[in-house]
Amino acid sequence: MKACLLYAACCFLSQAALAQVPGAQPSLAPKTAGSAAASVPSAAAAERPLTSIPLDAGLPLNVKVGTAFNAVTIHENEGNFTATLDLRLRWRDTRLAYPATETPRGFREYRGAAATQRLAEIWRPETGFFNSKDAATESEGLRVFPDGKVEYVRRVTGSFTASFDATSFPFDKQVLFVEVAAKQSNDQVTLLALQDELNFSQAAPDVALDEWNLGFVSLRRESTAGWYGEASDKMMIGLGVSRKSEKFIAPIFIPLLASLLIPLLAIWMNKAEGGNFKVEPIDLANIIIGGLFAVIALNFTVNGEYKVIASGDNAVTRLFGLNYLSLGVGLLVIVFMFRFHVLKKLFGQYVQEQAFVYVSWAIPTLVFGTAVTFFLVARL
Repeated sequence: MKACLLYAACCFLSQAALAQVPGAQPSLAPKTAGSAAASVPSAAAAERPLTSIPLDAGLPLNVKVGTAFNAVTIHENEGNFTATLDLRLRWRDTRLAYPATETPRGFREYRGAAATQRLAEIWRPETGFFNSKDAATESEGLRVFPDGKVEYVRRVTGSFTASFDATSFPFDKQVLFVEVAAKQSNDQVTLLALQDELNFSQAAPDVALDEWNLGFVSLRRESTAGWYGEASDKMMIGLGVSRKSEKFIAPIFIPLLASLLIPLLAIWMNKAEGGNFKVEPIDLANIIIGGLFAVIALNFTVNGEYKVIASGDNAVTRLFGLNYLSLGVGLLVIVFMFRFHVLKKLFGQYVQEQAFVYVSWAIPTLVFGTAVTFFLVARL
């Protein structure tokens, strides 16, 4: 009995001493109010503003891009084209989800001022046209689906820079690119194009060009450098066009081929008899000089009307070069053979007559054979 009392007294004294030690805390002390508040997320962290980028699916956010062409006008000499197009952007923001029973049509639609107001209240991708300085928005439309999918369409009109390769003129094919660039870095926004975007990206049925045939629309994703080495996505949406070659035969190629006959006529008009030529060389030289001025005038006209032709290597520039070369060869024949009889003086009358016969058919064959080759190379 005494031992039990002694043990109880020792426990009481030890507890009393522990209570008097400064800063001593029981091992099972309740949490403070501050620690309890730290374990509960704040309201700001729980609900982000609608104008911030959606984070439910993580980053980068996939934004699908498509473009429909409603009107196109090509300006080759200026190196651009004018177009009216519909840019469609699609993404998903689950914060905008709502019960499907609220919309019998399957989506909420906003147009005009209503679309502009709603777009100011939610997040949307910041995009621009990389190859246009004057593209202006004419109208906007917005659709929000029950599952949070968003479809934003914006109609834009402007001029877009383009490069034209006239190597295969007049059988050339060009691609008119609209470059849609994201202003956010690609670790935040990724531009995509799936089959639905390819189906949407077409030229309207009533789009027609005088000198071009419309082709298909292609989509290609690229990237562009931004601030501090950050890269942003860029979607290249190209409208293929092919030149109507038949429209250039009469105004360009028939005069070019006809001018090839000028030096040949100057050779064919002469005739060798008894070691002498019947036509005076000065008269034939005048034909060559007149043909030279005609080719220069045609060259000036074509280059002024189609500057893209003059800046490259193509069938037209090659035919102009062939014209100048054939005129030079014709002038050399007139001077050395018809005027000074060089072959007769060096090798005799017979060699001169045979050389004249050879030149009369060899030069035309070579000239027109080369011209046909230029056409075949351009066609293939």
